Amino acid sequence: MKRYVIIIAIAAMLGFSISSFAQGGLTPPGAPTETMKTLEQVEPRIDLATVTGDKFYHHIILEPGSYYLSGNLTVTKESGIWIGASGVTLELNGFEISRTPSGGEGIHIDDSLDRISVQNGSITGFGYGIRCYNNPVPATGCLFKELAVSACTAYGIDGGDAARIIDCCVHNNSGIGIYAGMGSQLRGCTSDANSGNGIQVDSGCSLNGCTAGSNSADGIHTEAGTTLADCSSQSNSGHGIYTAEGCSLKGCTAYTNESS
Repeated sequence: MKRYVIIIAIAAMLGFSISSFAQGGLTPPGAPTETMKTLEQVEPRIDLATVTGDKFYHHIILEPGSYYLSGNLTVTKESGIWIGASGVTLELNGFEISRTPSGGEGIHIDDSLDRISVQNGSITGFGYGIRCYNNPVPATGCLFKELAVSACTAYGIDGGDAARIIDCCVHNNSGIGIYAGMGSQLRGCTSDANSGNGIQVDSGCSLNGCTAGSNSADGIHTEAGTTLADCSSQSNSGHGIYTAEGCSLKGCTAYTNESS
């Protein structure tokens, strides 16, 4: 009798254990849903070819966002691209913006804007290759990277205040090659065979690893409180490196320039 009670107790315990860990229904869920995202969803960008302009500009950007060129832009109007909003990135994708005959502006950045980025392409044949318009104040905090600008009749790149200009090459412009306003940083830039100063910056800037050669005025021309490191200037018709008060130079060279 005692053995029978024990067997019943064990069976009850096993039954309780099995029922305690019973699983849910085994009906499979529906078909799996698509989880991959498109490139536009991961990084939404706008083809500049879809952005309209007016009688003066081929394309006018009036909303922040990321834009890109999908082909060379041959400008037949007065100017190429107007940027009229802060927070714009323009990726040239290695393409060229050009105009014949020269005149107008390749890329116009409206006054008082900030956080504009233009990179990876070439601009040729304008009055200004890139112009940060200065009325009442220029654009601030713009980034210009890996650009080649040539054959412009005024400035190659007019970068505004607190700009970062990185790995850009300007040459054979009729005015200043690269101009940057107060508090700007230039790194790895070259300026060659321009009719004005090769590189000209306002006060409180820093230049690192920049080169200026064969310009018709000063190779590198700076205002007060600018620091220069590992820069070189050669064969310019003006000063090799001209600095105002409170500037510092480290590891810089200047040779075969017409003015000392």
